[in-house]
Amino acid sequence: MKEKEVLNIPLRQKNILKMLLSEDGWIKGSRIAKEMGITDRTVRSDIAAINSAMEGSSNIIESSRQNGYRLKSSDSELLNKLLFNKKNLPITPEERLRYLSIRLMQVDESNPKKLWELADELAISMPTLESTIQKIRGVLENRKDPFVIQRKQGFIWTKGHEESRRFLLKELILDRMDPSYLMISNYYNYFDKHILETIMGCIMTSLKEFGSIMTDEDIIHLVVYLAIKHNRISTGHSLIMQKSETYSINDPKSKLAFKIADNMKDKLGLHLNDAEILDLIIQLSLMRVVTENKKDKEINNGSDKNHFMAIVDSLLNDIKDNFGLDLSNDEELRVGLCSHIKYMIKQKSELQSSSNPILGLLKTEYSFVFEMSLYLYECFYDMFDVKLNEDELGYITAYLGAAIERMESNMSHNSICIALVSNTNHGTSTLLMARIKSKFSDKFNLVGPYSAYSLDEIMKDNPSGIITTASKYMFDDCHLPVVKISPMLDSNDITAINSMVASIKNKTLSNPLPYGLDSYFDKKFFFKNLKADDYEEAITKMTEALEREGYVKSDFLDKTLEREKISFTTFGNLLAMPHPLESCSNQTIISVGILEHPIKWGNVFVQVIFLMSIRKEDLKYIRHLFNITVELANNPERVTRLILSKDYEHFISILREI
Repeated sequence: MKEKEVLNIPLRQKNILKMLLSEDGWIKGSRIAKEMGITDRTVRSDIAAINSAMEGSSNIIESSRQNGYRLKSSDSELLNKLLFNKKNLPITPEERLRYLSIRLMQVDESNPKKLWELADELAISMPTLESTIQKIRGVLENRKDPFVIQRKQGFIWTKGHEESRRFLLKELILDRMDPSYLMISNYYNYFDKHILETIMGCIMTSLKEFGSIMTDEDIIHLVVYLAIKHNRISTGHSLIMQKSETYSINDPKSKLAFKIADNMKDKLGLHLNDAEILDLIIQLSLMRVVTENKKDKEINNGSDKNHFMAIVDSLLNDIKDNFGLDLSNDEELRVGLCSHIKYMIKQKSELQSSSNPILGLLKTEYSFVFEMSLYLYECFYDMFDVKLNEDELGYITAYLGAAIERMESNMSHNSICIALVSNTNHGTSTLLMARIKSKFSDKFNLVGPYSAYSLDEIMKDNPSGIITTASKYMFDDCHLPVVKISPMLDSNDITAINSMVASIKNKTLSNPLPYGLDSYFDKKFFFKNLKADDYEEAITKMTEALEREGYVKSDFLDKTLEREKISFTTFGNLLAMPHPLESCSNQTIISVGILEHPIKWGNVFVQVIFLMSIRKEDLKYIRHLFNITVELANNPERVTRLILSKDYEHFISILREI
């Protein structure tokens, strides 16, 4: 590839390259689409555009219908240099708008910028620069705390409150949509590399001294915030203490702030006055700083502690009553949730919010748990008149998911029985039995080996699943999970067995469906080739049919659409499972809509809709229904067959395969 100083492709395409660089191997196009919030078709177009942009080179991104995409290893070093080069400049109008906004917020009357220098820096014409400045002016001057763009004799600068300037700079610089968002090298465009790395060292040293931890997201936020503080103080723009402002030197976060300030003075020669110290304390109060093995110290004693614990206990009681899942004895969960809820309330009071970098993964892998977190949404709204967003609910999901993982890991291995069925000779079967036991003795009780023709004998042991070297289709009548393995038990076999055991534990912890899956569907609520332009129209049409038959209450539609406003109920792979925020059904049924054409649903496309009408009494079974949708989302071929199903009977026959 011919080396260039700047990689002249749009930001989204750069982000795809960064994502490919961060992975060692193939990445599915569907995963890129989900993380970038675009369609699979757009991914293919962007990959083609990237390959085309690399002059003097064959395709730098390899494509495989089966595996997805990956970078040619020989190009990785050069790409890394191009993507993270300090000279990398914005290309698209959106990139220019953000970059120029940052540059304007960095200059004031004491250090104005020449207009022609900005145009030269961005490699754009003066008319293009003027047009971009006007767009920025409209945004800055219409803020509640406005900034004014001022000009004189070819110079330009902004005027506004110092605290607001720093806040805006931080929000503009931190691009949460960038896959390299948490990499410190991503900010070399805006700050001196030595300054950034020294600040990072000061923070990490201070946290270590106090035995404290912070999330990676909060750490990078703090690094950028302190880098801005360093620049502003160094150019004579220190904050001024107001008479009414005070702080406590005994508060744990105050002590941490003083320690960081001392380290920065020692390493960078930067002195923070009282106003700057107070500002740092306020910033730390909006972040999750937890002392290892002393997490309960994050929660105040007395009535404050009781208040937050009451919220947590209310949430856990709702989960137990509605889903039959008792997490109330998990003290780590109770203390962690209590601390995080306190943090969220503090954030809300300061009109701050934080993004959740793994929200998409949480919603996909822990969809049922995410649904449980919505009970905190209701509790928060009732108690504080505050509506949580999906990023905040995602953090609650992480706590609940960890608790469920702990519960599953604590299950006795004797509670799960797996049968080994081998069609190899006795010696090989004995060796295979020994190898499986050596790998999984702490996870399940292995029985066998059995012949594939000893089905009655196998079932006497009441196994939860079957591992076999024979064809898995020989066990279709068992209605048990089956994993086919090789006689030598390779790494893929181990992964498949782990997946089966996790699924068995998952089902063990939830209430089994009292009736067969078929009983939760009805031909009169099966809509093939449903016509709708958007998800609201689709949900409305399907709800009207349920309401006519008396299956749902009059507020079902409103509460279902309200649920979508909190967080879209999409699963990827053209699937959505809308349902109301709370139970408002007279009868449990799943209405099915197969759309004539895919429709946009949030950031993805959907063609198969499972509209859930669940009675309050049946909520304890909902985990199984979620699992069905998750399994479908992981099986594109089966979803395609559902879309192409001829009629209701054909649809049900495909669903029975799950």
